[in-house]
Amino acid sequence: MADIPPLQQVGWAFPPTFERDTRQPLMQTGLDNLAKCLQIMLSTAPGERNFHTSYGCDVSAYAFQGMSFELLELVEDIVEQSIDEHEPRIGIQDIQVGPNPNNDAELIVQVAYQTPEGESAVTQIPFNLNTGLPV
Repeated sequence: MADIPPLQQVGWAFPPTFERDTRQPLMQTGLDNLAKCLQIMLSTAPGERNFHTSYGCDVSAYAFQGMSFELLELVEDIVEQSIDEHEPRIGIQDIQVGPNPNNDAELIVQVAYQTPEGESAVTQIPFNLNTGLPV
């Protein structure tokens, strides 16, 4: 029998896609699934989900603010709080928030994390400072 990953590390691919022949949803596992879950969580504004209104990360609250060290620290703090609250499957190793060197209107959130199984990964999410939304 094939190795089956732990249930908490299996999820639908996003956007939802289905196999043509079997009509089954494509699934993501392991670090791919965790990276996509992080991107979705950090891209969701609190209140956006009707049945889980606290889910998300309110980066949009900082839209239209100029780039500053204070802004970078604030975004780092809310990203860390959101991950701690909504993504118990990972341990944060490091969070870095900085300006995108190629675009003054963007900042890049980089999260380094580890699973309980010892796998490590880094996920980067760029945000537009004019909208507070992911790019």
